Amino acid sequence: MKNIILITMVVLSTIPMYFCQSKRKAQKNNDLAKVNEKESTKAKISFASYGSGIDVDTYGKLKEYLNKNNIMYSEKPMGREGEVDVSIDLSTKSADERKKIVQYLKSLHNPEKLVRVEVD
Repeated sequence: MKNIILITMVVLSTIPMYFCQSKRKAQKNNDLAKVNEKESTKAKISFASYGSGIDVDTYGKLKEYLNKNNIMYSEKPMGREGEVDVSIDLSTKSADERKKIVQYLKSLHNPEKLVRVEVD
């Protein structure tokens, strides 16, 4: 009987955490939409994985875009399956260039494929 009560309490205590997490994800997406592209100076694109590797197509497109447009970036590998954070410094670019770059980065944002874009 004690085990059933304990299991029920654990299950019920995790339900609110799930809903809070969903709310935070929605807020992140709204924050990305509100970014002022011309004033942004930093960006981070995170490629994550749940056991099947990162989205290599999007990663390849990003690297090609950055190299083609001579945009300086750094990479921070994090796992065995190719997980990586790509950090970009936009402070040396003009306002119009920053706007164009940030708009492109926003187009890469895809939570379903575990590609997250953060712009400051």
